Formats: sequence, C-alpha cells, structure tokens
Amino acid sequence: MLSQKRLIYALVKDGVYDLLGQIDIAWITDPNVQKIIGAIAESLSVNGSAKLPEVINTIEASQLPKVHKDIHIAQLKAIVSTPTVWTPELPQQLLADYRDFHKDEVVKILADDLSTVEQRLKKVEDLRTALIGVSEKDADNVHDLAEAHLNKIESGELTVMTQRSIRLKDVNLQLMFSQGRIFPVPIIIAGREGFSKTQVLTNIILDISTDKSGLLYSLEDTGETFSTKFMAAKSQMDYARVMMGELAGDEIKQLRADNESGQSKNVTVLEKMFTIDEWERDLRKRILTSKVEWVAIDFLQSFRGMGRGMSDIAVSTSRATKIMRQITKEYLIPIICLSQVNSNDEEDGEVKLHIGNLKGSGSIKEDARQVFVLHGMRDSDTRRWSCVKNSGFGRTYEKDIRLHMPAGKIMNVYEVVKE
Repeated sequence: MLSQKRLIYALVKDGVYDLLGQIDIAWITDPNVQKIIGAIAESLSVNGSAKLPEVINTIEASQLPKVHKDIHIAQLKAIVSTPTVWTPELPQQLLADYRDFHKDEVVKILADDLSTVEQRLKKVEDLRTALIGVSEKDADNVHDLAEAHLNKIESGELTVMTQRSIRLKDVNLQLMFSQGRIFPVPIIIAGREGFSKTQVLTNIILDISTDKSGLLYSLEDTGETFSTKFMAAKSQMDYARVMMGELAGDEIKQLRADNESGQSKNVTVLEKMFTIDEWERDLRKRILTSKVEWVAIDFLQSFRGMGRGMSDIAVSTSRATKIMRQITKEYLIPIICLSQVNSNDEEDGEVKLHIGNLKGSGSIKEDARQVFVLHGMRDSDTRRWSCVKNSGFGRTYEKDIRLHMPAGKIMNVYEVVKE
C-alpha cells in the first residue's frame, strides 16, 4: 500500500525516526515491507541511524534466502528513489489501511460459498478474537461488516461470480486485474518469447497459492519446464507443496487423505505433455478427487498433437478454449493460460500487440473472458500490460509494470502516461 511505502521513505530518506514509535507493526500488512521496517528498526538500534546503505547492510547480514534479500533491497531502493509526499497524519493513514485490509479478509471469508454460514461465521469470530488484542474497535467493526455482508449475500446483491473470485493480496497484482481479483473465467496472458509471461504467471501463483490450492500444467517438451523456468519461484515457494508426475491410484488415495487431514497441497505441478483430451480427463479427475481452486497452463499452444500449421493450431486452440470455458462454468474456478503470438510478431524492437496477434486468436476472442498482452522493449525491465478484452468486468486498460529480473518479482505498477 502507498502509505506503507511513504513510511519507508520518511524513515530512510527523511530520517523521521519517531514515526516508528507512533505505529504498531501489525498495521504493516505487506510481508516484504514488514521485513524492510524490521531492518530499519535493527539499523537504528545498532547504528543510531537508518540511512540507505546501513539498511541494505542490515538486510544483507540477515538470515533470509539470497533471492528474498535481493527483492527487499530492490524494493527499498525503488521506494527511496521516488520522491514521496508524507504528512504527520501518516500513522492514522496506516491504521485506516490496516482496517481496510481486514475488511477484505472478512469479505474473502464470507465469499467462500463452499462453506456453511456457520463455518464462515466461526472464521469471522476467530478473526475478531485475534483483533481484540490490537483494537477493540477493529474487532467490533469486523463483526458489523460480517453481518452486513451476509445480508447482501442473502438479498442477492452479491453475485456468485464475485463470491467465487480470488482476491489478490499483492498491491501490484491488484492494480493489474479488474477489482483486484482473479475471476472464475478463462484468462489468457500473451506476449512474445522472453517478455515475462512466465514471471507474471509465477507472481500470480505465489500470491493465490498462499490460501488457495491449484494446478500448474507445464506442457512444454523443450527442457524449459518448471525445473528451469520457475527457478526463482521455487525458492519462494516455502509454503507450497510441489508434486510432479501423473495421477495414479495410490496418489488419489493420498490426495483424499491429505484433504481429510487438512493438509492440502497448495500447488500441484505437472510436467508432462498432454493431448487436449488427456488434459481434460486429468483435470476433471483431479477436481473430483482433490481441492482445486485454480488452474494455470504454460502454455496454450503446447498441447501434444496440436500440429504446426496455422489451420491445425486454430482448430486445436478452439477445442482447448471451449473446454476451458466449459470447466470454468461447471466448477467456478479460474483457468489462467499463457499464449504465444504469431511468429511474424516476434521481431526485435518495440511491437504493440493486440488480440489478433495471438495464435488461434479467433477462439480466444470468443471463449476467453479476459485477455492480457505484454509488450515493450526486450532489453527493458518495464513491460506494458494491456487488457485487450475484459468482458463483464469493466473497460479495457493499460498499465506499466516493472520487474526485478533476477527474481522475476513484480516491483511496481504504474498508470500509463499518455503522450
């Protein structure tokens, strides 16, 4: 959140250290910012100040994995390099943002229509109890909000589509998707080779898999599979149980046992070449035997037996997207799928892509509800994120996103400046 970035700027750049005594660390809801604030506090304790080099040295001396250190340092540098206006009311703004964060938590709990009303209220009560230690007022607000939200569900004001959507937690991803959510529809993300499609998908998976279980189908047969393409993600998946291979009888039993014991696998990764029909059978079997709340595919044109001619690809893509649309309707889960663009659009230099540049664009235009394309300059760490189809969720739009290339982490999302 912006207020949390303003706090870091005020501490490191302007040296307003007394702000630390006016806030509660619980108000910092971004885990990365929490780590940076912790390093600032430690630097103050050791050095008596928290200038940028001192805070960086503190982060580098910590016990965090190197990829996490790189991300925190890159984020810290990006924040202090951008002039930020803050006011003495900053602590109050942090508290307000913290309360808004818990409002979102309440909505997420109550939108889980796979749970009974009693189960939802129990989770809300657990959240309310946890907040009592921080603020009695926050605890009361959570209770009131829960009642209001349930009344909206019963009156039909909240649609099933919104209830079954996945609320993104990272503020940058929230800016990239309508309403800050992943909706249960077919979603296509396209771009030229080397233009960060995989990194964006990885960021999404890392965000939603903290509390939602899902499947990642890595279909390529080129050696560029999960083991290599998702190397940066693997070091961040501390909480994700990664499983590779086919679904055998014993595995079905294990999945059932895990689900019954509450030890669900958050990310199931399949590195295998599937035909479209094999993939559909495998996915439906997994949905019926385990908890599947999202599906990701890398990538649409890599199903086995698709053929290489334009007409073959068009027919196969149409078959795949229609199955995706049907499954999202039946089970109300999102399917996020990467897509290639036509080879004549792979030239060097800046090329602005449209939905017609995608391979099999006819069926994608018909079956996908949301389509995003990445474009820009190949040697830049900034990409243009264009929503070229947003059926039912508002207008199309464009954002600029900046990535920390070594780790593939999305660092910032900006509004596009119109020339």
